[in-house]
Amino acid sequence: MQEMQEISRLIKETGKIYGYDADVYGFLYLADHCGISFSGKKVLILGGGATGRTAKAAAEKGGASAVVIISRSGEDNYTNLDRHYDADIIINTTPVGMYPKCNEAPVDLTFFPMVTGVLDVIYNPLKTALILQADSLGIPCSGGLPMLVEHSVRQMSGGKDADENIEKILQTATADIKNIVLIGMPGSGKTTVGKTLAKLLGRKFIDTDEEIVRKYHKTIPQIFAEGGEDEFRKMEIGVISELSKNTGCVIATGGGCVLKEENFIPLRQNSLIYWLHRDLSLLPTEGRPLSQAGKLDDMLKARTPAYMHFADVSVNNTGSIDDTAQKIAETFLQDSSDY
Repeated sequence: MQEMQEISRLIKETGKIYGYDADVYGFLYLADHCGISFSGKKVLILGGGATGRTAKAAAEKGGASAVVIISRSGEDNYTNLDRHYDADIIINTTPVGMYPKCNEAPVDLTFFPMVTGVLDVIYNPLKTALILQADSLGIPCSGGLPMLVEHSVRQMSGGKDADENIEKILQTATADIKNIVLIGMPGSGKTTVGKTLAKLLGRKFIDTDEEIVRKYHKTIPQIFAEGGEDEFRKMEIGVISELSKNTGCVIATGGGCVLKEENFIPLRQNSLIYWLHRDLSLLPTEGRPLSQAGKLDDMLKARTPAYMHFADVSVNNTGSIDDTAQKIAETFLQDSSDY
């Protein structure tokens, strides 16, 4: 807003036309939005294209002490990253990690022990593998959606009241894009709550177990009888990897999907994950091979760390299905505000 006012003043005073690079201010907003300051920092930019050069201009405007662009064939490239192990901030401007190759990351952040901030211009998925790694390491980070929204709002408004509208639009856009994923013990109500929630919010409902049955033309008990749990988990990983690329859906998962770390990145990238709790005495076992084996208390004890690892929010499903769905719907906009 301040820059737009200054440009208007210059035009009036000199009669000349001035402009500014909206992307530069988008980058600065992106960093500020997640608490990252360029001042006095060494910034490592992955990608030597136009977006990388814009990121460089933003970092320099923000007071970076040094800015290094890593390209595939330049003097600073991916074969000599050890030169820059001391980078403070890493910015990805490459397409690595973008849909549909969502599991890829341009670098391993553990190679940079001093990094204090990570930015990725990609916004599909909302959280790339790089951003999820930064999250897991406790490093301030953000994907590219805030930059996209800031840029769009400022362009459409001509800078007028842009700062007041960006956060509101960003929160709404994030909620519209994010899936709601339900995890929990077999029989905890994921499918019934999910269907009610999807109807309540006007979203598409997907059940991963139903998709496995549809894709492989076998019931879950048949898959377990013929190939055992290992075969079922392989099928589940593949189905979750594809389904999680959707946006704006409600997805009910199988009770044991959290046992495979391969499901973590796909489920977390475009989704908010709710862990449904229900008293073990209320869990049905018919048609559930692992539940029929008994010892549900042992199963819950073994799986609880994994549920905690995957979940963003825990919800008690001890009342009616409608109450649980309503509770999730009412808090989803606020819960999904992590970009």
